[in-house]
Amino acid sequence: FRKRNDLLIKAFKEIINNIPPEIVLNFVGDGDEKSHIESLVKENNLSDRVIFSGRINEPEALKKCYQEAIFSVSYGQAGLSVLQSLGFGVPYVTSENAISGGEISNIKHGENGFFCSDFQSLKRVMISLASDIDLARELGKNAFEYYSLNCSVDNMVDGFLDATK
Repeated sequence: FRKRNDLLIKAFKEIINNIPPEIVLNFVGDGDEKSHIESLVKENNLSDRVIFSGRINEPEALKKCYQEAIFSVSYGQAGLSVLQSLGFGVPYVTSENAISGGEISNIKHGENGFFCSDFQSLKRVMISLASDIDLARELGKNAFEYYSLNCSVDNMVDGFLDATK
């Protein structure tokens, strides 16, 4: 429940008529929340617009998933998926106070992703990115550039060494 997927489903339901009909919500993973999320999707009659891809371990399958993504969203938790998303050139959306181990610092609001201050801003950001492909592509380009410049293994090691001096 840390990821706040319940809010994501609620937001998606409330914006569904304001975004293109081909846009679907795709949940990747098979954590403890999966059965609860599946129930929420059924209760809200969203089964035709929500996909459950499950755990993806194959690099090519993961790459395909990100190539089809407009943005990644984890409203309540911004962990390692932040770096993965940016590395694939996909903007990241989360809340301003998301639980994070520090990865959240890689998100630059309005440049490679968005911080949402509340439920209404989450809906606005989702509508904006789903409806304006040029905006989503620009943020995606920025995401990949940021990752390439700042998140190399060498940069990460240097940062770790600096932090432990």
